[in-house]
Amino acid sequence: RDSGVDQKERSVPVTITVADRNDEIPVFSRTSYSASIPENSRQGFEVVVVSATDVDTGKSGAVLYEFTGQGHEAFVIDKKTGNITVEKQLELDYEKKRIFAFRVKAVDQGDPPKSTEVDVTVSLTDMNDNTPKITNTEQPV
Repeated sequence: RDSGVDQKERSVPVTITVADRNDEIPVFSRTSYSASIPENSRQGFEVVVVSATDVDTGKSGAVLYEFTGQGHEAFVIDKKTGNITVEKQLELDYEKKRIFAFRVKAVDQGDPPKSTEVDVTVSLTDMNDNTPKITNTEQPV
């Protein structure tokens, strides 16, 4: 509105776009994940699915998954779905290693990216896969 004697007023529509900045971190749906699988699980066997969400919008809210550190040698993770499956069946031997403990990182695609990690524990269940061994063939009478 102007301040003249014969005041005029005009309105114009204005569009304001608020860009979401990457200010939130991904949050896993659980504080930790665990699974128990048979030691004879084949390649491709689904172990567990980890899941995280990020409340940011657009790329900043898109989450990808990856392993961090050690302990995940027998497994592979789908970076988009968080599905962890058996990759190397030969690594699964109850008599050699009963528990696999590792971490998974969820990373958003913002700039700069933000991430968080969660513990995953996979326990093997023993299968009857070893033949008996006779250690003493002589018996006292």
